[in-house]
Amino acid sequence: MKTTQSTYRNAHGETCTRYVLTNDKGTSIIILSYGATFQSFIVTEGDEQHDLLVSEPNPDVYTDNVWNLSKAVGPVAGRISNAAFTIGQTPYQLEANEGQNLLHGGPHGFAFVNWDGTVEESTDQVSVTLTHRFTEEDDGFPGPLEATITYELTNDNRVNVNLTGHSDMDTLFNPTIHVYWNVTDSGYTINNQWLKINGDQRVVTNAEKIPTGEIVSVADTAYDFREGPDMKTALDALSAETGGIEFDDAYEVSPSSQVPVAQVGDNDGHRQVSIYSDRNGLVIFTANPQSTARQNLHDYDALATEAQTLPDAINHDGFGNIVLPKNETVTHTISYQYERL
Repeated sequence: MKTTQSTYRNAHGETCTRYVLTNDKGTSIIILSYGATFQSFIVTEGDEQHDLLVSEPNPDVYTDNVWNLSKAVGPVAGRISNAAFTIGQTPYQLEANEGQNLLHGGPHGFAFVNWDGTVEESTDQVSVTLTHRFTEEDDGFPGPLEATITYELTNDNRVNVNLTGHSDMDTLFNPTIHVYWNVTDSGYTINNQWLKINGDQRVVTNAEKIPTGEIVSVADTAYDFREGPDMKTALDALSAETGGIEFDDAYEVSPSSQVPVAQVGDNDGHRQVSIYSDRNGLVIFTANPQSTARQNLHDYDALATEAQTLPDAINHDGFGNIVLPKNETVTHTISYQYERL
């Protein structure tokens, strides 16, 4: 197990750090301090290496990337309707950054700061821990938030991400890693990449992708990923059924560290990644963050997964509790397990 570090200056003039964590099997993950970004998940297969993530070699591309390309997003992932919420009897109004709504923590959230980092090595794992203190003046969320994100790579090719928050005021905490997957051999398209979601219900949203409060069955619809269809089949079914051209949807799942909430894989490449989460939601999003032209043609090379509590939970009964009580520490864990098929 080993770690290496290098620095670079981003477009804002900040000195950022690039951490490379490598296990004894030759698997590496690359983490950028800016945005607490999961840049690469590189696995060794015979004499070749394969990056499971949609990745840009130039780390500065991630600085102002509009897709939140594999960045940490928070303190609240997903959308908050009208950028407003109430904790107890106290209402809060935040700065909207998508129409009248708040998306992924807003314009000053996790994805837009340069985190401090420390590394740790042991015989069976290697990790980098990133820390940052957010204030109410920074992002509008109540109270100071001491946030910590630890990326840990084990010798069995598992990446564990621990997201921890602590505040001296009641606030909100529901972050995620906005990971973009392409596990296929070519990496050019996700048509042959399959997706399995261990959930039989999805969240209904309005035209602004804000939850209506309704949760419905996916049975006999294009939204059913329980049997692991490839993405071309799923997208074609979505188009035929609804006229839709992309997936940007939230699923209700059962939290578990033993049973994956979802899996992505490629039959030709004989590989898969299992995703584990301790929360009840999984958002999927089809995109092409590397090519605006192909994105405009709905020609996708990436599938994002965002493990979290169901979006806009603070404004919907039964969606889950995302309140971080004052003077308490809360940790959420997301894990990614690579396997050869």
